Formats: sequence, structure tokens, C-alpha cells
Amino acid sequence: MNYENASTMDDNTLNKYLLNLKFIVLVDCKTYQPVALFFGFGLPNLHSEILEEAKRQYSEKGIAVSIEGGGRITKKDHFIVFHGRSEKYGRYDDQTVLRLAKEHPYFENQEYIFLSKSGIDDVNRIIHSYSGPNNS
Repeated sequence: MNYENASTMDDNTLNKYLLNLKFIVLVDCKTYQPVALFFGFGLPNLHSEILEEAKRQYSEKGIAVSIEGGGRITKKDHFIVFHGRSEKYGRYDDQTVLRLAKEHPYFENQEYIFLSKSGIDDVNRIIHSYSGPNNS
């Protein structure tokens, strides 16, 4: 998926595809700073193949990227939950993912609540542990 032309995704599309979908956190090879969350609905479900597609797309822009870690994304109700970890590339940083999620074209201008628990696979547990503004 080329994110340059991507726009906010409708809820039905996200409900259909964001169910244990694998994602990776990309870092710029020059600055070592995280630059994007990368995933695609038509990509193979292997972190290594997702990384190869990301490298291809970013190299077309003259940017060399690598991977910080990976996991899975699941949408449940009004939550977008980042969870699990990549067996090959390891865990991602929760705060980095939460920051990058808000910048992702699919989620811009949406009212989703983003949650992230690297290494934990149980989405319901992550959601139930959330202390939102009305749950304090």
C-alpha cells in the first residue's frame, strides 16, 4: 500500500482487515528515528515480507529504512490495539507506536482510542486494562 495517496479508511474496511494484521515500525537508517508504521491489507502476513515492501517503497523516495520491531493490529469497537511481537524482529516500543498511529493516513481525523502493549497477545485484556477518561 502506497501511503502517499492513502486517505482515512472507513470503519467497515478497518473492521474487515484489522484483525491480527501484522505491522512493523520503520526507522530511518540515517537518523535511526522511527518514521512510520507500515502494514498493508494486501501484503503477505510475514514481518520480513512487509519489511521488503517497505524498503522498496521508501527507496523509491530515496529513503533507506530498517525495522525497530513488529507486532499485530486489531480493531475492536472504537479501539485500535497494537499487540504481540514479531518472532524475528522482536518487540516494538509502545509509546513510539502510539505516536505514529495518530499520524498514519488510515487513522487521521478519526476518534479511535489507540492502545499498545508490546508482547501481550490478548486484545480483550489490553482493552479491559485501559483506564480512559471515564474509567478513572
